Amino acid sequence: MKKKGLVLLNMGAPKDLEEVEVFLKNMFNDPHILPLPAPIRKMAALAIVKKRLESAKANYEKVGGKSPLLENTLKLVDKVKESIGDEIYVTYGMRYTPPFAKDVIRELHRHDVEEVLFFPLYPHFSSTTTQSILHEYITYLTEYMREIGYSPKADYIESFYSNPTFNNLIVETILENVKDPKEYELIFSAHSIPQKMVDQGDPYLDQVKEHFDILTQLLGDKFNSYHLAFQSRVGPVKWLEPSLEEKFKEIGEGKKVVVYPISFVLDNLETVGELQHDYQELTGKFKDYKVISCLNEKMAKVIEDIVRSRGW
Repeated sequence: MKKKGLVLLNMGAPKDLEEVEVFLKNMFNDPHILPLPAPIRKMAALAIVKKRLESAKANYEKVGGKSPLLENTLKLVDKVKESIGDEIYVTYGMRYTPPFAKDVIRELHRHDVEEVLFFPLYPHFSSTTTQSILHEYITYLTEYMREIGYSPKADYIESFYSNPTFNNLIVETILENVKDPKEYELIFSAHSIPQKMVDQGDPYLDQVKEHFDILTQLLGDKFNSYHLAFQSRVGPVKWLEPSLEEKFKEIGEGKKVVVYPISFVLDNLETVGELQHDYQELTGKFKDYKVISCLNEKMAKVIEDIVRSRGW
């Protein structure tokens, strides 16, 4: 049998404050993030990084001086290894921080992997995340194949938001963390992207809305009401609406509110920092405010289900 390899992919996770600059430089030089001609993109990236570096470091300082995503990724890899067993080689890769594509492809080669499955840890497909990271890894694999002669069969996961195991675990996690859910407004918060990307055909918004429908149908009438909002927008362009800040204002003071990060599977700066701390001026006016953690290590069960469904 061919030796199989599973690579869990994410965009990046600075391991310390020094690596924040690496993360920002690589992110804003990504043509999927800034779709500009290369020379212009490089100049724009330098300007953006210079403007945002200190505030970005300050945000990471609030959550321990590093991204929670890295530790959660390592824990997930260990959990997947435990659940899947030794017949599949399991590792991880990043887009904007180490380990980069070149490191991961060489790692697969060293372990004689002949069939690889790239698994971006994003439930919904977007050009800004899934497409960007798959393009990076498959491009490098193709170049490495030509250079070295290493030619594993490669496949990938585009999205998994409709997977029943995934959604049942989300519902279970929400209900485990909310006593008397009928008293709460439940907000599903998704990472925003510029509206122009959706206008150009990015399926992200449609998939998030479909996912919202799936989860609210599973939850039925357990909560007082359900909302969808978008977080983490930056810059002057139009982003997906409503923003989370606008949704908080719409719900109003004195309510009980719980937020679940629908577009993330591992806790990171946006969930541990932004959702829990950055909106305190608004959320402090609620009678109660909860942020439910991502699935984190529970994702191993979802990954195993998807991998096994492909005959592995």
